[in-house]
Amino acid sequence: MLTGGGLMCLLVFGVMVVGTKTIVTAPLAGLAARMASFASPQSDGPQKTALSGNEVLALTQEFEAMASTIGSQQAALRQANAHLEQRVLERTEQLRTTLAEKERISSELRVASSIQQSILPRTFPPFPARTEFDLYAESIPAKEMGGDFYDFFLIDDHRLGLVIADVSGKGVPAAIFMAVSRTVIKAGAMTGIDPGECLRQANILLCQDNDAAMFVTVFYGWIDLRTGVLVYANAGHNHPYLIRRHEGLLALPATGGMAVGVIESAEFLGNTIALLPGDALFLFTDGITEAMNESSELFGDDRLEACLRQAGPEEPRKLLTAVLAAVRTFVDGAPQSDDITALAFRYHSNTARET
Repeated sequence: MLTGGGLMCLLVFGVMVVGTKTIVTAPLAGLAARMASFASPQSDGPQKTALSGNEVLALTQEFEAMASTIGSQQAALRQANAHLEQRVLERTEQLRTTLAEKERISSELRVASSIQQSILPRTFPPFPARTEFDLYAESIPAKEMGGDFYDFFLIDDHRLGLVIADVSGKGVPAAIFMAVSRTVIKAGAMTGIDPGECLRQANILLCQDNDAAMFVTVFYGWIDLRTGVLVYANAGHNHPYLIRRHEGLLALPATGGMAVGVIESAEFLGNTIALLPGDALFLFTDGITEAMNESSELFGDDRLEACLRQAGPEEPRKLLTAVLAAVRTFVDGAPQSDDITALAFRYHSNTARET
């Protein structure tokens, strides 16, 4: 009986040992191994922990190792976070500096644009005491700085000069070349020389030291207000339109000149045509005919001519307003891709204003 009891005790003890190993020891060993892997993340696989029969002690050691690892990771994280905050501060300061510089440049461009626009005559009527003619002009740059310009001036008591021009390119370089071109052309025109000779002299000056290889298309002519005779030369510019009071629309005959600033030896021929009382001139740049809608369709010469025919030899402000309104309707909100400039002139006569 004692023997049977002893066997029973041994059996129970064996079951307890096996159960303890299965239920307690093995899970503790696995947990310790996983903690060892966490504490040593550089290893390729799970760590095998030497338990030496004391899983609780091993687990305690791994807890301590894990706490050390977590502390190291937290320190590294704080260091990385501090570095990131420093980089954010530096980047923010860079952005602030960039925005300030951009605003400074934008402000300077606005001032420069205002100065450029002030160069163009903008008082209408420009010569209130003169009853022989009316004129009106407008320029709408595509960007802050434009390359188009117009001008008009009394050469003497009976001759009125008219200029319209389009500089190659856009932005600040075009604006600078525009200002120089306008000054050179007007200086020559005020000497009273014929338009062809005026453009020839301007071309020589603008070709010199023109490292940027810029050029300008120009129409320049003067009208004898006593007779209505228009003497003009065209340096590669769009042909202006003459709107006859009784005969309708026609383009001024070409003179065959190339743009100013291309070849120093270029010659510019002149031409002459007589205006009758009530006739009108419409001078423009290609920003009108090349205005584009959302479908990439150009406004074109045909639409411009139709608009001018419909308006007739109207008072210059109304004529120009009608054309610009037609262009705006056509593009229907599409971005403006080029400067738009136009000048309208109506001849009355030397003695009385025609109605």
